[in-house]
Amino acid sequence: MSPPLRHDNVGTMDYVEILCKYVFYDLVNTVTLLMYDLVNTITLLTYDLEMWYDLVNTVTLLMYDLEMWYDLVNTVTLLMYDLVNTITLLMYDLVNTITLLMYDLEMWYDLVNTVTL
Repeated sequence: MSPPLRHDNVGTMDYVEILCKYVFYDLVNTVTLLMYDLVNTITLLTYDLEMWYDLVNTVTLLMYDLEMWYDLVNTVTLLMYDLVNTITLLMYDLVNTITLLMYDLEMWYDLVNTVTL
């Protein structure tokens, strides 16, 4: 707001008083606007910090999810390895048992053959 122009019918002291009132009004208005801008800036920074917190929280939860998936895949892999290992050992035992039975049958055949002769 600009001060009024000086008219000839206004005394110098009155005009100085009017100018001081306008300067004071402008100063109060400027400080008020600066305080408003400061509060607005702090509010926006708070929202930005909240957004960053949400982002970090989301990334952290995703990392936990990825770690959980890694553990699950690792567990399934180990179970598959154990299953294959168990099947391999069972097959080995089966072949070994059949081989021993064949030796036993051969021994019985030799015994029967010897007794018969």
